[in-house]
Amino acid sequence: MLPIYLAVFALSAVVGLAAPPTVNIKNGTVVGLDIPQFNQHAFLGIPYAQPPIGDLRLRRPRSLNTTFGRLDATKYSALCWNVPTTGSSDGAGIPQSEDCLTINVVRPNNVATSRSLLPVMFWIHGGGLTAGGSGIDWYNGTYLVQAAMNFKNPIVFVSINYRLSQLGFLAGKALADEGSLNLGHYDQRLALHWVQENIAAFGGDPTKVTIFGESSGAHSVGMQFRAFGGRDDNLFRAGITESGTANNYPLPDSTNLQSSYDQLVANSSCRGFTTASTQLACLRQIPVDEFRFAVQHWSTSAVVDGDIIPLSEGNALNAYRKGLFVKRPFMTGANTDEGTAFSGNPTSMAQLVSSLGSLGLNDTALQRLLELYPSDPFLGAPYNTGAFLPFGPGSLSKQLSSVMGDVVFIALRRFVAQQLAKQNVPVKTYRFNQIALNSSDAVGVTHFSEVFYVFGNPTCPMHLDRCLSARAEDRALSSLMQSMWISFAVHLDPNMNNFPGASVWPDYSANAENIRFQNGGSSAEKDDFRQDGIQFLLDNYFPTVGAM
Repeated sequence: MLPIYLAVFALSAVVGLAAPPTVNIKNGTVVGLDIPQFNQHAFLGIPYAQPPIGDLRLRRPRSLNTTFGRLDATKYSALCWNVPTTGSSDGAGIPQSEDCLTINVVRPNNVATSRSLLPVMFWIHGGGLTAGGSGIDWYNGTYLVQAAMNFKNPIVFVSINYRLSQLGFLAGKALADEGSLNLGHYDQRLALHWVQENIAAFGGDPTKVTIFGESSGAHSVGMQFRAFGGRDDNLFRAGITESGTANNYPLPDSTNLQSSYDQLVANSSCRGFTTASTQLACLRQIPVDEFRFAVQHWSTSAVVDGDIIPLSEGNALNAYRKGLFVKRPFMTGANTDEGTAFSGNPTSMAQLVSSLGSLGLNDTALQRLLELYPSDPFLGAPYNTGAFLPFGPGSLSKQLSSVMGDVVFIALRRFVAQQLAKQNVPVKTYRFNQIALNSSDAVGVTHFSEVFYVFGNPTCPMHLDRCLSARAEDRALSSLMQSMWISFAVHLDPNMNNFPGASVWPDYSANAENIRFQNGGSSAEKDDFRQDGIQFLLDNYFPTVGAM
C-alpha cells in the first residue's frame, strides 16, 4: 500500500479526533480518513474491479462480485505498472502493482447532512497511456474540494487508476479474437459504472458527473464521449479536456501491432509454446516482472476493436464530423507552447524535414507548411520570447515546436470546438498562457503547465517542481481557474461563481472566442491566432488522416 505521503493526509492521521468516516456499499463497509483541517473525508484505494492478475491478466475488467467486509480506505493503492525506466517518470518512487484497479473519493465532511447530493468531478490522469496514476501527489483532490466549498458550490472528487502500457493496451490477433483490446479504456468505463452504482452512498450525484483529464487523460475523456460509436450510457453529463481531445492520426487495428505482441512472446518463456492460445495463456501466468521486461516496445496506442472503438471511431476526427459522440456540454483547451515538450532540437533543415515526415505531406504541401510556419524565431514556440534565449531553443527548434504543437494539440482543439458548435453542443474553449514559476522561458507555457493551477496543490513532497508556487498572482490565477472548472461541473456554465474581476467566458458558437488564462486575470480572445497555418493543417493534413 502507498504511504500517506500527502502532508494534509499525514497530519490528519495524527491529529484527527473524530471517528473515521464510514460508507456502506454493496461490497462492504468502506472506512475512510477524516481530514479535520479541511473539513473533508477521503476514501482511498477502493477496488472497483477484480484484481487483473493471473488468468484475468490481459482481459477486460470484471466487476467486483464479492464482499470485502470492512475495507481500510485510508491509503492510496499502488499505481498500475508504469513503463520501466531508469530515469524520472510520473510514478517514479511510488509502489506499483498489477492489483491496482482502484478509485478514490474526496468529499466535504458535512455531505451526510447536506440537503442534496453533490456534483461529481471524475479525474482521468495522463501519462501517454504508459505512466502516471491517481496517487501521485500533484493529483491530490483536497484543494479542489476545498475551493468548491469556499465557492459554496461543493463537489465530490473522484480519481482512478487504470491499466497502462502493454498490460493495458497490448494488441495482437489472439487478444482481438477474444475481445481483449483497449483494456485501460474498459477500466475507465467500468469505473464510471462503479460511480453510477456507488457514488450516492458517498454523497455524490450520479446524474451530475463531469469527467475531466489532461493529455492522454483528456484523450480518454474524448474517447469515452465517442465510445461505442457515441452511445450514451448516461455515465456523465459533461466533459473537460485539458491538452487533448482526439488523436491526430487514425488508430491502428490489432494487426498493425502484431509485431510487438510477437516480440513479447519471443522475449519471454512463452516462446516455447506453439499455438496462439497457449502462448496467450502463458503470458497470463508468467511473473509480472518477466512480462514487463520482455516488452521491447512500450509506446502504445488504443486500437480499433469493433466495440468500444468501432471502425467509425478509428479516426476520431471523422467521429466528430459525423456526430458520433455523446452530445453533452464540453470545455476544452490547450497551452500556448504545447509543442516544446515533444519536438526535440533539430540543428539542420534536413533534420527538421525528417521530423515532419510523419505528417505524410507531399513536397508541395510540406513547402507550403514551412512557409506558414517560418523559421523566424520571433514567430516560433515558445512564443513571444524573441530571437534568442540563453541556453534556449534555436530557430529550427522553435519552428518545429510551433508546427507540432498545432498538429498534436491546438489545431485539434480548434477543430473539435468547431465541430461541436456546428452540432449545437454547448462548448467553451480556453488558452492557458502562464509560465509557471518553476518553469522557464526556454519551454514557455508547455504541456502540463495548467495542471498546477487546476488542482492548486501548494505542496507535493515527492515532486517539488510540480506544484503551485506561493507567488500571489499564481494563487489568484489558480483560484480563478478552479472557480470556473467547479462552476462548469456544478452549473454546466463556468461563469456562475461570479469570481471577482473575471471576464465572462463566452460560448464558442457565438464568435469563436477562447478565454485566455494568465496572471493578472482572464480575458476573451478571438480564436484566430496562426489562422492560416492551422487552417492549412485542417484542410490538408487532417482530411488525409483516414478520412471516410
